[in-house]
Amino acid sequence: MVSSFYEIEGERYPRVTSICAIVANMHLAYWRGRVGNVEADRVSREATTLGTYVHAQVERYIKQQTESCPAALCGQHPCSGWWADMNPNAVPLVKAYVGWHDEHVRAVVACERLVVSRLHKFAGTVDLVAVLDDDALPSVIDVKTSNSISDSWGLQTAAYQLALDEDGIECVRRVIVQLPSKEPGVCHDHELDNHDQDQRAFINALKLYRWKESAKPAEPKGPRIRFGTVKP
Repeated sequence: MVSSFYEIEGERYPRVTSICAIVANMHLAYWRGRVGNVEADRVSREATTLGTYVHAQVERYIKQQTESCPAALCGQHPCSGWWADMNPNAVPLVKAYVGWHDEHVRAVVACERLVVSRLHKFAGTVDLVAVLDDDALPSVIDVKTSNSISDSWGLQTAAYQLALDEDGIECVRRVIVQLPSKEPGVCHDHELDNHDQDQRAFINALKLYRWKESAKPAEPKGPRIRFGTVKP
């Protein structure tokens, strides 16, 4: 199980994803109620496993772009052997990402980078920071394999933007690259442009997260009331 916090210099900094989880996903709740908890848990486990695998392959591809890769001597990148060794269910999703990356990414600034806000005391790992298209400044890129759009995406990418800005990296754009598992080979990119609003919303979510973490269960007060059938 992934921890809900990072330990930074001896202090616990909550994870960005844990903070964003405080925002209820009504569509997810409706779906879980419709299919039942057992089926929902099974589907969620499979989706998480596939998503983690796809992210690892995307990271590997990005890092091979910026690091020396012996396999690249074959003249192909990614080489055919890489695809052959990959989980068949992940291949169309990764290929969709590779197509998007090759078309839009001009320079990689960071990949799977831990970002920390010491001002607001939170931390997270951003998938990709890169210069896109004809931009002069980098963007926050987050890869998703979910089939539906979530309100938390705006909060998550805004958090990364805030933390990167503290590190002196100004990100002018926030882009979600969605690789829906139910549409293998399809890639949707979503640009989130209301930076100020999303950043304020994230800070409020952080306050709510801290309030919830610090709140103690209320102790019952007064006499206990028993309910039962009144006998004639």
